[in-house]
Amino acid sequence: MKKIFSKITAFMLIFTIFSTGTFAASPKMSKWAKPAYDRLRQKQIIPLILRDADLKQEITRKEFTHILMTYMVANNGYNLETYDADIKDVEDDKYIKSAYALGIVSGFPDGSFKPFLKIKRSEAAVMMYNAESLVRKVPNGSVAKFKDRRFIQTWAKKAVGAMSSLGVMSGYKDGNFIPSRNISRQETIAMIDKLAAGKQSKLQDVYEIERTDKFLSKKDYEYVLNNIPVKKFDKNSVKQYIFDTDSEKRLDLYNKFVFNAGSGNRIVSSPNLIFDYDKSSYVLGIEKKFYGNGKVDKRVFIGVIIANGKYIQVPDKDYSPWVTEK
Repeated sequence: MKKIFSKITAFMLIFTIFSTGTFAASPKMSKWAKPAYDRLRQKQIIPLILRDADLKQEITRKEFTHILMTYMVANNGYNLETYDADIKDVEDDKYIKSAYALGIVSGFPDGSFKPFLKIKRSEAAVMMYNAESLVRKVPNGSVAKFKDRRFIQTWAKKAVGAMSSLGVMSGYKDGNFIPSRNISRQETIAMIDKLAAGKQSKLQDVYEIERTDKFLSKKDYEYVLNNIPVKKFDKNSVKQYIFDTDSEKRLDLYNKFVFNAGSGNRIVSSPNLIFDYDKSSYVLGIEKKFYGNGKVDKRVFIGVIIANGKYIQVPDKDYSPWVTEK
């Protein structure tokens, strides 16, 4: 194993090889849920919190809010980091805070959100109604067709009727809605898929970063994301990790680097290529080697960031093969 030590201004980057991993198994789900899952996954509307979860299990308020707000970003391009809310039991969760600020969710009388509480059908209807009302005019509906309509809470009737009229929610074979029943993750995916129906061509890629900015060109971003040298990271998962990592944190880490590979080589990266994963921060970038005849070779690197005062170490680094830049 080869180690490269490069002394840079006031600190040192230390690079080594780290072991590769494997892709996680496909999430558990019923056969009927897979088409909806595949459609949302293709549009990047399955958030990381549900990516490898058992989708047959009941969904929490936190998980429901994450997928609903991902859908909202795909619709309107909301910048979730521009919203804030004071929530008793929620600290660093831009999905929940954005949903609060936009009036999509509300908490309990004690000021809490109870993120790990399972969500009920009536609550889900209200949250989806509030969200969809920000996207389009939601038609009125009625709960008259449900046998148990008198058990649907007054605050939920309008939303349940609207979601029923849109075909997003329906009753059971016995004609009941059962507002107090918990919802599974796969049922949630099916409902969000129905909300997205007819909008597929208009929905944005929530995690899109492959565009020219002041740090890198679109071509460079595409090269990095298509050549990640570690198997446990694929293009789409990395884009999601980047999205979920606070932008101020990414910029702060980026500003602590002086990208210099030594030996005449040049390292380039971007705060949009820094992300958190499994309690560590990673950086992706390009190392370029220049020759006297104008030839340029390049390769992608990925490394684990360790910050210690004025010094930043990247003790774990892996590379893609060298290629000649065209």
